Amino acid sequence: DTNTVIVDTLPIAAWSLIEDTICDGESAYFTDNSIPTSATIDQWFWQFGDGNTSTQQNPTHLYTSPGTYTVTLQVTDTNDCVHSVTDTVIIRPNPIASFISNDTCVGFNTILISTSIPDSVNYPNIYGTINSWDWTFGDGNSYGNNLSTVQHAYGTHGTYNGTLIVTDQYGCSTSWSDSINVSPGPIAGFSADTVCVGDPTTFTDTSTVVPPLGVGIETWFWQFGDGNTSADPNPTHTYADAGIYNAILTVTDSNGCQGYDTNTVIVDTLPIAAWSLIE
Repeated sequence: DTNTVIVDTLPIAAWSLIEDTICDGESAYFTDNSIPTSATIDQWFWQFGDGNTSTQQNPTHLYTSPGTYTVTLQVTDTNDCVHSVTDTVIIRPNPIASFISNDTCVGFNTILISTSIPDSVNYPNIYGTINSWDWTFGDGNSYGNNLSTVQHAYGTHGTYNGTLIVTDQYGCSTSWSDSINVSPGPIAGFSADTVCVGDPTTFTDTSTVVPPLGVGIETWFWQFGDGNTSADPNPTHTYADAGIYNAILTVTDSNGCQGYDTNTVIVDTLPIAAWSLIE
Protein backbone atom coordinates (compact mmCIF):
# COMPACT_ATOMS: atom_id res chain seq x y z
CA ASP A 1 0.00 0.00 0.00
CA THR A 2 1.25 3.48 -0.80
CA ASN A 3 0.07 6.81 0.66
CA THR A 4 1.08 10.36 0.12
CA VAL A 5 2.55 12.06 3.14
CA ILE A 6 2.39 15.82 3.24
CA VAL A 7 4.77 17.72 5.47
CA ASP A 8 3.63 21.34 5.62
CA THR A 9 6.00 24.22 5.92
CA LEU A 10 5.70 26.26 9.05
CA PRO A 11 4.28 29.76 9.06
CA ILE A 12 6.94 32.42 9.58
CA ALA A 13 6.24 34.37 12.77
CA ALA A 14 7.35 38.01 12.74
CA TRP A 15 6.33 41.22 14.50
CA SER A 16 7.30 44.85 14.89
CA LEU A 17 6.39 47.95 16.90
CA ILE A 18 4.61 50.91 15.32
CA GLU A 19 6.88 53.19 17.42
CA ASP A 20 10.40 51.98 18.11
CA THR A 21 10.86 54.26 21.11
CA ILE A 22 8.39 53.83 23.95
CA CYS A 23 8.50 55.94 27.09
CA ASP A 24 7.11 55.02 30.48
CA GLY A 25 3.36 55.64 30.50
CA GLU A 26 2.98 55.13 26.76
CA SER A 27 1.35 52.07 25.19
CA ALA A 28 3.27 49.67 22.96
CA TYR A 29 1.53 49.02 19.65
CA PHE A 30 2.44 45.61 18.22
CA THR A 31 2.03 44.72 14.55
CA ASP A 32 1.87 41.15 13.29
CA ASN A 33 4.16 40.72 10.28
CA SER A 34 3.92 36.92 10.12
CA ILE A 35 3.94 35.19 6.73
CA PRO A 36 1.65 32.22 6.01
CA THR A 37 3.16 29.43 3.92
CA SER A 38 1.07 26.26 3.46
CA ALA A 39 -2.07 27.56 5.17
CA THR A 40 -3.74 30.63 6.60
CA ILE A 41 -2.64 31.85 10.01
CA ASP A 42 -5.64 31.94 12.31
CA GLN A 43 -4.20 32.05 15.82
CA TRP A 44 -1.85 34.48 17.56
CA PHE A 45 -0.50 34.20 21.06
CA TRP A 46 1.56 37.06 22.47
CA GLN A 47 3.62 36.94 25.65
CA PHE A 48 4.71 40.45 26.61
CA GLY A 49 7.40 39.50 29.11
CA ASP A 50 5.66 40.96 32.15
CA GLY A 51 3.23 38.11 32.77
CA ASN A 52 0.53 39.45 30.45
CA THR A 53 -0.63 37.84 27.20
CA SER A 54 -2.92 38.51 24.26
CA THR A 55 -4.57 36.55 21.45
CA GLN A 56 -5.22 39.56 19.25
CA GLN A 57 -3.44 39.83 15.94
CA ASN A 58 -2.24 43.40 16.53
CA PRO A 59 -2.48 44.08 20.26
CA THR A 60 -1.75 47.16 22.34
CA HIS A 61 -0.08 46.77 25.70
CA LEU A 62 0.74 49.21 28.50
CA TYR A 63 3.73 48.26 30.65
CA THR A 64 3.53 49.40 34.25
CA SER A 65 7.21 50.26 34.62
CA PRO A 66 10.30 50.90 32.50
CA GLY A 67 12.57 48.01 31.62
CA THR A 68 13.69 45.57 28.94
CA TYR A 69 11.04 42.94 28.19
CA THR A 70 11.27 39.73 26.18
CA VAL A 71 8.27 39.47 23.86
CA THR A 72 7.27 36.24 22.09
CA LEU A 73 4.72 35.86 19.32
CA GLN A 74 3.49 32.36 18.51
CA VAL A 75 1.37 31.90 15.38
CA THR A 76 -0.64 28.83 14.33
CA ASP A 77 -2.13 28.16 10.91
CA THR A 78 -5.18 26.17 9.89
CA ASN A 79 -2.99 23.07 9.54
CA ASP A 80 -2.03 23.47 13.22
CA CYS A 81 1.54 24.26 12.24
CA VAL A 82 3.17 26.50 14.83
CA HIS A 83 6.05 28.93 14.74
CA SER A 84 7.26 31.53 17.21
CA VAL A 85 9.69 34.45 17.31
CA THR A 86 11.15 36.33 20.27
CA ASP A 87 12.57 39.85 20.51
CA THR A 88 13.00 42.55 23.13
CA VAL A 89 11.03 45.72 23.87
CA ILE A 90 12.60 48.59 25.79
CA ILE A 91 10.36 50.90 27.82
CA ARG A 92 12.45 54.01 28.51
CA PRO A 93 12.25 55.81 31.85
CA ASN A 94 11.14 59.43 31.82
CA PRO A 95 13.60 62.00 33.17
CA ILE A 96 13.01 63.38 36.66
CA ALA A 97 12.05 67.06 36.30
CA SER A 98 12.64 69.73 38.94
CA PHE A 99 13.87 73.30 39.24
CA ILE A 100 14.74 75.93 41.83
CA SER A 101 14.23 79.70 41.72
CA ASN A 102 15.18 82.67 43.86
CA ASP A 103 12.58 84.86 45.54
CA THR A 104 13.16 88.30 44.10
CA CYS A 105 11.71 91.77 43.80
CA VAL A 106 9.41 93.05 41.08
CA GLY A 107 11.44 94.50 38.23
CA PHE A 108 14.46 92.33 38.95
CA ASN A 109 15.35 89.08 37.18
CA THR A 110 14.18 85.83 38.73
CA ILE A 111 16.72 83.07 38.07
CA LEU A 112 15.30 79.61 37.36
CA ILE A 113 17.72 76.68 37.42
CA SER A 114 16.82 73.18 36.25
CA THR A 115 17.83 70.49 38.75
CA SER A 116 16.36 67.76 36.54
CA ILE A 117 18.21 64.46 36.14
CA PRO A 118 17.79 61.26 34.11
CA ASP A 119 16.59 58.23 36.05
CA SER A 120 20.01 56.63 35.80
CA VAL A 121 19.98 55.12 39.30
CA ASN A 122 16.95 52.90 38.73
CA TYR A 123 17.54 52.24 35.02
CA PRO A 124 21.29 52.57 34.36
CA ASN A 125 21.27 50.90 30.94
CA ILE A 126 18.22 52.40 29.23
CA TYR A 127 17.92 56.03 30.42
CA GLY A 128 18.30 58.99 28.07
CA THR A 129 20.26 62.23 28.37
CA ILE A 130 18.20 65.40 28.87
CA ASN A 131 18.62 67.73 25.90
CA SER A 132 15.55 69.97 25.99
CA TRP A 133 14.11 72.38 28.58
CA ASP A 134 10.79 74.17 28.01
CA TRP A 135 9.97 76.91 30.52
CA THR A 136 6.59 78.49 31.23
CA PHE A 137 6.77 81.36 33.74
CA GLY A 138 3.13 81.57 34.79
CA ASP A 139 2.57 85.14 33.56
CA GLY A 140 1.82 84.30 29.95
CA ASN A 141 5.48 84.19 28.94
CA SER A 142 7.64 81.17 28.10
CA TYR A 143 11.10 80.34 26.86
CA GLY A 144 12.46 77.98 24.17
CA ASN A 145 13.99 74.62 24.83
CA ASN A 146 17.74 74.96 24.80
CA LEU A 147 18.71 76.41 28.19
CA SER A 148 18.72 74.66 31.54
CA THR A 149 19.06 78.02 33.36
CA VAL A 150 16.96 81.04 32.43
CA GLN A 151 16.14 84.51 33.79
CA HIS A 152 12.80 86.27 33.72
CA ALA A 153 11.64 89.68 35.00
CA TYR A 154 8.05 89.74 36.24
CA GLY A 155 6.14 92.97 35.65
CA THR A 156 4.01 92.78 38.79
CA HIS A 157 4.40 91.24 42.20
CA GLY A 158 2.66 88.01 43.15
CA THR A 159 3.04 84.24 43.33
CA TYR A 160 3.39 82.59 39.93
CA ASN A 161 3.13 78.92 38.94
CA GLY A 162 6.21 78.14 36.87
CA THR A 163 6.45 74.94 34.83
CA LEU A 164 9.45 73.13 33.35
CA ILE A 165 9.17 70.32 30.79
CA VAL A 166 12.36 68.34 30.22
CA THR A 167 12.83 65.94 27.32
CA ASP A 168 15.61 63.43 26.71
CA GLN A 169 17.27 62.11 23.57
CA TYR A 170 14.55 59.47 23.14
CA GLY A 171 11.72 61.99 23.31
CA CYS A 172 10.68 60.96 26.83
CA SER A 173 9.53 63.93 28.87
CA THR A 174 8.29 64.96 32.31
CA SER A 175 6.96 68.24 33.68
CA TRP A 176 7.42 69.92 37.05
CA SER A 177 5.58 72.95 38.46
CA ASP A 178 6.46 75.09 41.46
CA SER A 179 5.61 78.45 43.00
CA ILE A 180 7.71 81.53 42.22
CA ASN A 181 7.41 84.45 44.64
CA VAL A 182 7.94 88.00 43.41
CA SER A 183 7.95 90.56 46.22
CA PRO A 184 6.40 93.99 45.64
CA GLY A 185 9.14 95.74 47.61
CA PRO A 186 8.44 98.50 50.11
CA ILE A 187 6.62 101.70 49.11
CA ALA A 188 8.85 104.51 50.31
CA GLY A 189 7.34 107.73 51.62
CA PHE A 190 8.22 110.55 54.02
CA SER A 191 7.28 114.02 55.11
CA ALA A 192 9.43 116.95 56.25
CA ASP A 193 8.42 120.13 58.02
CA THR A 194 9.26 123.60 56.78
CA VAL A 195 11.56 125.47 59.12
CA CYS A 196 13.65 128.57 59.26
CA VAL A 197 17.34 128.46 58.62
CA GLY A 198 19.18 127.40 61.74
CA ASP A 199 16.33 125.25 63.02
CA PRO A 200 16.37 121.43 62.64
CA THR A 201 14.13 119.87 59.98
CA THR A 202 12.27 116.78 61.16
CA PHE A 203 11.91 113.94 58.66
CA THR A 204 9.14 111.39 59.27
CA ASP A 205 9.18 108.02 57.51
CA THR A 206 5.73 107.02 56.16
CA SER A 207 6.89 103.98 54.13
CA THR A 208 4.62 100.94 53.90
CA VAL A 209 4.82 97.31 52.77
CA VAL A 210 2.34 95.33 50.65
CA PRO A 211 1.11 92.06 52.25
CA PRO A 212 1.34 89.10 51.96
CA LEU A 213 4.69 89.04 50.15
CA GLY A 214 5.89 92.41 51.40
CA VAL A 215 8.10 92.12 54.47
CA GLY A 216 9.40 94.51 57.11
CA ILE A 217 11.71 97.40 56.32
CA GLU A 218 15.20 96.90 57.73
CA THR A 219 17.26 99.90 56.63
CA TRP A 220 16.74 103.57 55.82
CA PHE A 221 19.10 105.82 53.87
CA TRP A 222 18.39 109.53 53.76
CA GLN A 223 20.06 111.98 51.40
CA PHE A 224 19.21 115.52 52.50
CA GLY A 225 20.24 117.26 49.31
CA ASP A 226 23.13 119.20 50.80
CA GLY A 227 25.68 116.36 50.80
CA ASN A 228 24.69 115.00 54.20
CA THR A 229 23.07 111.63 54.90
CA SER A 230 21.53 109.58 57.71
CA ALA A 231 20.57 105.99 58.45
CA ASP A 232 18.04 106.80 61.18
CA PRO A 233 14.40 105.87 60.57
CA ASN A 234 13.17 109.38 61.51
CA PRO A 235 16.11 111.75 61.53
CA THR A 236 16.45 115.48 62.08
CA HIS A 237 18.83 117.64 60.08
CA THR A 238 19.87 121.25 60.33
CA TYR A 239 20.63 122.92 57.01
CA ALA A 240 23.38 125.48 57.01
CA ASP A 241 21.70 127.73 54.46
CA ALA A 242 18.21 128.68 53.49
CA GLY A 243 16.96 127.24 50.22
CA ILE A 244 15.03 124.47 48.51
CA TYR A 245 16.56 121.00 48.83
CA ASN A 246 15.75 117.71 47.08
CA ALA A 247 15.71 115.02 49.80
CA ILE A 248 15.72 111.31 48.89
CA LEU A 249 14.74 108.33 51.07
CA THR A 250 15.77 104.77 50.15
CA VAL A 251 14.24 101.96 52.21
CA THR A 252 15.27 98.29 52.01
CA ASP A 253 13.20 95.37 53.30
CA SER A 254 14.37 92.01 54.63
CA ASN A 255 14.10 90.50 51.12
CA GLY A 256 16.60 93.05 49.84
CA CYS A 257 13.89 94.90 47.86
CA GLN A 258 14.14 98.67 47.76
CA GLY A 259 11.78 101.61 47.44
CA TYR A 260 12.55 105.26 46.77
CA ASP A 261 10.84 108.58 47.42
CA THR A 262 11.85 112.18 46.78
CA ASN A 263 10.43 115.31 48.37
CA THR A 264 11.22 119.00 48.32
CA VAL A 265 12.39 120.46 51.62
CA ILE A 266 12.07 124.20 52.13
CA VAL A 267 14.29 126.06 54.57
CA ASP A 268 13.07 129.67 54.90
CA THR A 269 15.26 132.68 55.28
CA LEU A 270 14.95 134.62 58.52
CA PRO A 271 13.19 137.95 58.61
CA ILE A 272 15.51 140.91 59.13
CA ALA A 273 14.60 142.63 62.32
CA ALA A 274 15.25 146.40 62.49
CA TRP A 275 13.94 149.35 64.46
CA SER A 276 14.37 153.06 64.88
CA LEU A 277 13.07 156.02 66.95
CA ILE A 278 10.68 158.57 65.47
CA GLU A 279 12.35 161.27 67.60
